[in-house]
Amino acid sequence: MISFKKFNEAWEEWESLVEKDGLWDNIRQKKARMKAGSGEKKAKPGDKDYPKTLNVENYGAMRNPEKHAEKPDSELSFEQRRKKRMNDPKRGINSPAFKEFMRKQGM
Repeated sequence: MISFKKFNEAWEEWESLVEKDGLWDNIRQKKARMKAGSGEKKAKPGDKDYPKTLNVENYGAMRNPEKHAEKPDSELSFEQRRKKRMNDPKRGINSPAFKEFMRKQGM
């Protein structure tokens, strides 16, 4: 049989574990401290203090990959195709050929 003292110690330890704040409570508290001017900054992905459970990037794609899959060019609007083409590193505005063209134009 367990003594009352050991039971009381175990109960206090359990209460301290249960009463701990969760991840989102900690985030809210940190935002409040930052707003008050503590000088703290948000942790960025890759930092040692960035929480591993806060992987919200591409959450929709994880839940439903078919819905968030990349569409073929035939299904994209003109603006979407143009944006995709301009961001393409081989033929967009960041391509070496375009940079060479702009250099020759004196821009």
